[in-house]
Amino acid sequence: MTTESTKHDVYRKKSSLTDQRDLVSRVRLEWHRDQQPDAVSFLAEHPTIRKNRPLAIELAYEEYCIRRDAGESISRSTFCNRFPTISRSLSRQIEVDEYVRQHSATVVEGSDIRWPRPGDRLFQLVVVEEIGRGAFARVYLCVQPAIGNRQVVVKVSRGGAVEANMMGGLDHANIMSVLSVQEDSTTKLTGICMPFVGRSTLFDVIDVAFGREPVPTRAGVILEAARALTSRGDRYHRTTSHVKIRVRSVYATGVLQLSLQLAEALVHAHEHGVLHGDLKPSNVVMSVTGIPMLVDFNLSQSRDSANFLAGGTLPYMAPEKIRLLLLGPDADDFVDHRADLFSLGAIMYELLVGRPPFLISGDESDPCAMAVRMLEAQKLGLESIRKLNPTVDARPAALVGRCLAFEAHERPESIQRVVDELRRCLSVPHRVRRFSRHPRRQLLIGGGLFAGLGLAITGRLMLSSSPNRRAFASGVAAYHKGDYVTATQRFNEAIAAHPEDASPYLARGCTALRQFEVDQFQARLDAAHRDLTLAGRYTSNANVDVIKAYCAMKYHDFDAARVLLESKLNKEAGTYDLWNNLGYCYVKLRVQSLGRRQRSEELFGLAHGAFKRAVELNPDAIVPHCNVACLELVRYQNLNRDVEFLPTDGLEHTRCAIRLGADDTRTYVFGAKIAFVLAKVSNDGKLLQEGFQYLKNAVERGYAVTVTSDLEQVSADPRFEAIRDIVPSQNRPTARTLIIPPAVMDSNFDLDSKTAH
Repeated sequence: MTTESTKHDVYRKKSSLTDQRDLVSRVRLEWHRDQQPDAVSFLAEHPTIRKNRPLAIELAYEEYCIRRDAGESISRSTFCNRFPTISRSLSRQIEVDEYVRQHSATVVEGSDIRWPRPGDRLFQLVVVEEIGRGAFARVYLCVQPAIGNRQVVVKVSRGGAVEANMMGGLDHANIMSVLSVQEDSTTKLTGICMPFVGRSTLFDVIDVAFGREPVPTRAGVILEAARALTSRGDRYHRTTSHVKIRVRSVYATGVLQLSLQLAEALVHAHEHGVLHGDLKPSNVVMSVTGIPMLVDFNLSQSRDSANFLAGGTLPYMAPEKIRLLLLGPDADDFVDHRADLFSLGAIMYELLVGRPPFLISGDESDPCAMAVRMLEAQKLGLESIRKLNPTVDARPAALVGRCLAFEAHERPESIQRVVDELRRCLSVPHRVRRFSRHPRRQLLIGGGLFAGLGLAITGRLMLSSSPNRRAFASGVAAYHKGDYVTATQRFNEAIAAHPEDASPYLARGCTALRQFEVDQFQARLDAAHRDLTLAGRYTSNANVDVIKAYCAMKYHDFDAARVLLESKLNKEAGTYDLWNNLGYCYVKLRVQSLGRRQRSEELFGLAHGAFKRAVELNPDAIVPHCNVACLELVRYQNLNRDVEFLPTDGLEHTRCAIRLGADDTRTYVFGAKIAFVLAKVSNDGKLLQEGFQYLKNAVERGYAVTVTSDLEQVSADPRFEAIRDIVPSQNRPTARTLIIPPAVMDSNFDLDSKTAH
């Protein structure tokens, strides 16, 4: 008999999506004929299909079914562990299959359903592909021809009108909205039409985060997972949230930010009398911008009916729901909002440590026995989060523990209490403490502006021992420890003791800026601006205006920043950082002037001149080189790719930045795009190879490659596909900012006070 390798060789070169599906279908037929399925070997031989998660899951699932139907006893967990990159999703697929098999009497009515297929018409929509399925429903990506071929997601099931009614009554940024509901009178199928925001779920976040390293370190991996399944041609609905996950934050902070949004969504649902009933990672869709959205309210219920509907997914079910499932009406438990709270705690636990909070083993074919074992495991208690993930603070670990308490009365009394505690965990001192645990990042917090603040103020404090100086000294000490609340209090005392001294205002303003850099709360920036204005009232030191310009740039008030910087540079030659920031202001003002071509081109020239001046003043500074390269590429793209404006100089500046030590994703991405532009015009193979090398470096450092207009010209090159398959390194550089914080020297803070008039 021929080996699997020999049988698959004839198909090896097929790579398009259609060919991949055809190949998978043919291999499945061969497996059924020969009864020798081996999905692991097949996926190893076909990396393109291995990267296509839906097809990989389909193949692995097919192997499971063939072996099970042949009478083989298979442990679901052992089988799924053979496929580490899709283990959780595969486990979910098998779980759904086993549920249907064990409850065939319940689902027999739906066994004759002809589910839609790609190309079918469905409720005035056209089906593109199936993107998910459960025991009683399937989810499809569709287009609406009548509305510009808008892409939407449609959940198809029987009896889905109740779920749509529940979801339609909720309006929250983190709950999936319902666009429309339709029912086919012939098939009795209901279609719930929803926005298409992304393909990934929290299951994928966990798979990606813990598939690369035992303990994830960067919050950026959450965003990477949210975009991991994007496909060419996807057109996503835009989503917004007041919480923004930042690439450079630590992973634990990113998880808390996700959890806060989910908790706020549950507060909204509970206030409207709706309990979700089936919270789990696969029921949280991730938008491509990293926003979590609750879906699948098919087990949701009003508070009044909570005890009449028992269901859920075992690893995330509260003990009282499991007892209700086992005992039915004889159970003494009352299921309320705290069951959702327990499920949220289970999600948080799994996001932080990479596995569900309670693990059980044994015969998976007996759901009642599994439920009993789960109850026993829950009663024994949790394994410590901080033992499994040392980067998690004590406070959020304790919160998760309270949410997962065995007795409902020992959990927080409401989801709102959880929201309040999560906000405290995300306050500035806690976030900075998590951030500063990474030695490499300690040097990056705040940049030269805040380092200068510490040196300057500390030196001046030695000159005086007056009460306001002592309070000032105490504030600086607290500042260096990251205790900004205490620092602000001490600076307040210094100001109260000597209200006409500019230095405490400047120190308090810079402290607020430091806080804003961490948490992006607008109130911090407003406080910094007020204090810098007061500092300017009591001193004529022009460096206060330099920091005010930096503050204005954070406000995105680039015209105000431009005026301050131009005023400074009109009086003196200036330093490279000031010229760089002035150039950045011109770039941003140019974006605001796109409708006025003459003004836009004028600002282009001013920005280019400012960045060049910064390079002349400090040829060894990386950021101005990066800005010149970026500007030249953007100018070429915006001037209809006129060969007169080829970014040749930009490539030289990219090379220079890399020689100087630039090792961040942005630098390599711009370098790649510039090299590809020049290679296309000159037909230079060396430039093309240089571009692929830069792109490879970017991907290794965490860049998620998508086929944009800049890269479309090289997307068919085999080197491009090989680069997309690269697994990013665990040690990734922090993205380089294009604004340089003012390099404030000691004398800049030794301010001459004057009396206000």
